[in-house]
Amino acid sequence: AQEAQLLLLRRDFDGIMRMAESDPSGFAASLVPRLEKAGSGARRVRLSVRRIRQAYSTCAPASFCALTAFWQRPVDHKALSQQISYDGTPGHRERHWAETHGWRVREFRVTWDAARLLIDRGLPFTLVTTGPENAHEQVVVGYDEAIRAILICDPSSPLVSSYDIDVLTQDQEIVGPRGLVIVPE
Repeated sequence: AQEAQLLLLRRDFDGIMRMAESDPSGFAASLVPRLEKAGSGARRVRLSVRRIRQAYSTCAPASFCALTAFWQRPVDHKALSQQISYDGTPGHRERHWAETHGWRVREFRVTWDAARLLIDRGLPFTLVTTGPENAHEQVVVGYDEAIRAILICDPSSPLVSSYDIDVLTQDQEIVGPRGLVIVPE
């Protein structure tokens, strides 16, 4: 799977096809239908957003700090966490903080088209994934057309990861998934 991911990053779709032939039940084989549909011109776009590492239950402030740093208006993660978080961060508190500190805020349902449109316009945004007992906020920093995935800068991980957009929207349909974009006023 890691080798297939590296081939995907290098845009070596032929290498992925060869790998899938030798291991038809592996990860590379799962990529083949999407690669065939996308074609060789499929784009991978990634914005330069710096990861801010979260502390316990501060994924929302860390994600906001990554966005404010992207817009060259950095905010201290610890100070923001103290203002808006207590064992997690309610959505209304992060929106209120942004709106009262010189930011325009728009909340939306994350879809493939919305994600690509925002990223193509140079607008990273937060994504909230919700489970029965928790939620997690991270920053969408790009997309990969070849596999219909959004690229995530997760404040709890040092790596940029990806979500299959179709699986994400199906799994999170009841709650969105919720996206939030902020830009300086």
